[in-house]
Amino acid sequence: MEDRSTGYGPRHGQGRYARLCFDGDERHYEQWEVKFLGYMRLQKLKDIILPPAGAATDRSDDNNKKLSYRRETARQLRIHAQLTRCFSAVAV
Repeated sequence: MEDRSTGYGPRHGQGRYARLCFDGDERHYEQWEVKFLGYMRLQKLKDIILPPAGAATDRSDDNNKKLSYRRETARQLRIHAQLTRCFSAVAV
């Protein structure tokens, strides 16, 4: 098999950021979320996507809604991927 890599863009499943990409499996979501938030904390970006611990602000509710929306979107994407796999298996 010939490698047609151009050198541009991410390499899927390789490199130092591979563990930050969610694989779409619902069973792995919580583990991925912990890894992702840990990385964001190291980059000092966690407070941008989640409120600081103990912070009581008006934005706290908005951030919780955003987090719930992201979790629901991830769940819907997993369901879509499962249905796609089912229908492609039936079509074969």
